[in-house]
Amino acid sequence: MNKISLSILLTSTLAFANETLTINQSIDEVLSHHPKIKSVKQNINIAKSNVDIAVADYLPELSVNLEYNPTKTIALPVNGQFNTIDTDGYRASLILKQKIWDFGKTFNNIEINKLNTDISKYNLKDTKVLLAYQTKLLYEAVFLFQAYMEVKQNDVKVKTELYNQSKEFVKQGLKNKLEESRFLSALYQAKENLNSAFSDFKKYKYTLSLYMGRTLSEDIIFSNTIKELHVNRLSFNNSPGIKSLKTISKQNKIREKSAFNSHFGSLDLKATISRQDSINEYDSSYIGISYNIPIYSGGRISAAEQIARINTLKSKYNIDAKILEITEEQISITTDIQKFDFIIATKKELIKNAQETVDITTARYKEGMATYIEVLDANALYLNAKLGLLQAKFNKNKLIHKQEFLNGEIK
Repeated sequence: MNKISLSILLTSTLAFANETLTINQSIDEVLSHHPKIKSVKQNINIAKSNVDIAVADYLPELSVNLEYNPTKTIALPVNGQFNTIDTDGYRASLILKQKIWDFGKTFNNIEINKLNTDISKYNLKDTKVLLAYQTKLLYEAVFLFQAYMEVKQNDVKVKTELYNQSKEFVKQGLKNKLEESRFLSALYQAKENLNSAFSDFKKYKYTLSLYMGRTLSEDIIFSNTIKELHVNRLSFNNSPGIKSLKTISKQNKIREKSAFNSHFGSLDLKATISRQDSINEYDSSYIGISYNIPIYSGGRISAAEQIARINTLKSKYNIDAKILEITEEQISITTDIQKFDFIIATKKELIKNAQETVDITTARYKEGMATYIEVLDANALYLNAKLGLLQAKFNKNKLIHKQEFLNGEIK
């Protein structure tokens, strides 16, 4: 029984140590834990509460008014003369108010607040898309520098072999001390480059862990993302930013209509039941309808109507500007992707030729037919070609992820 438990424990520990983290898993964890998401979600709750507040203007309003006067002077006519009496008194009233019609102003206010809820949802989607885009770049940067480390580790291995080989040649009197020293310098430089890649790897990995809200183990495995991704076509209909601007435009049109209707005032019902005790104790009640029409408000209503018209026009310009901005970025992305496609194809051919050059130069150096400078140049060419290919693929992926961001795509 103990052996079985120990086996299960070791298996679980090994599985955890070899955890594979995909880019989509990273995005899911970021969207589940990032405080920006939690903050924006609260804006949706606020918007929904504002809808309830707006709807309340349609519902009856019932209130109680209590009044007590410890001293009150009352004038009474007695034999053609007024006499005053000081007394106390109280009054208790139950008041009912109900809006009957305000020419659509309350209805428009409800619609505006409902659209605010939609805008908050679009903002949440926009925040998710932005965080997903940032997560993709972080994840790919982690894998890029991990790939850099593998290439540079191999470079350190090659430089170590060349250095050891040069030491043997010096011992045998076949090469001079200068060549040994030069290979040693190249080895130090290779180790420095490896350490730099390792530092960048740790930095991006730690930033990714902050976004995800948990510590990433040292043995975690990152999936290969440096690959050819499908280039999607640009779609304005999926952009949460465009949707939000269009919804704001709808709001401004409703505000413009509501501002115009404010000129016609409102029709209200009011009813009161009161119990009063001063000199005499009695009940009173009334029910009535009032129609309030604004005659002059210092130009406030007309100014509000003008502002609503301006904002409606401004919304249209904002949508056009956003579409123009996205279109401009799309043209730039398409052009740059074509550029990196050419670089990738060139680097692949360069790596093949550089590898052949390294093999030939190394063999010629052993036979004394090539100099150490030629060997180092050939290795440098091969190293730069490998790193350049990784960087070009990474840069192309960044552009494709930027296009996904513009399209409002999370994954």
